[in-house]
Amino acid sequence: MVKKRLPKYLHHEQVMQIFSKIPVPEDQYRLAFELMYECCMRVSEVTSLKVRDVNLQDSVISIQNAKGGDRTVPMSPYIASRLEKHIQGKPMNAFVFTKKSGKPFTRQHLDFKLKLYTAWAGLTDSLGFTMSCHKLRHSGAREYIRRGILDIEDVRKILGHRHLSTTTIYLETLPIETKNKILRSGGLCKNA
Repeated sequence: MVKKRLPKYLHHEQVMQIFSKIPVPEDQYRLAFELMYECCMRVSEVTSLKVRDVNLQDSVISIQNAKGGDRTVPMSPYIASRLEKHIQGKPMNAFVFTKKSGKPFTRQHLDFKLKLYTAWAGLTDSLGFTMSCHKLRHSGAREYIRRGILDIEDVRKILGHRHLSTTTIYLETLPIETKNKILRSGGLCKNA
């Protein structure tokens, strides 16, 4: 059996450090990166996102033709508020994120910008891996599990994974202390 490589991720503080370096005039980049981190969206899903896919009333984003199939991801009030301001006045068929030319963002463009902001945050050399937008998705999924905000099945659904085995790899990135606590406790059903 071939063991899967563990996903590379950033700690929450590192993500916030990068986000803090994004200049105010480039705020739409921060919002795009926040969707990758907080909503665990793929970069391709962010670049193809249209205004019609954002449901502010229900606080969800519809993702069509995703790698794992169509899915809906929830938005926090913070993300919903930011998106509402950003898409205000845009036609329903418009892309949410566009360059000054009016053309939608590309994966390469967002990866370039993220690497730039990572360098500005002084993290490029200390990460131990090449920064990419996909690392934000990994980091968000891991953070939800680490904090106990979502269980592994919820994270699977948000990520759009078909199989739980694909998502369980995120458990391997948890600190050894967390794993040891679970092992020492005997699990949730020990005394059932």
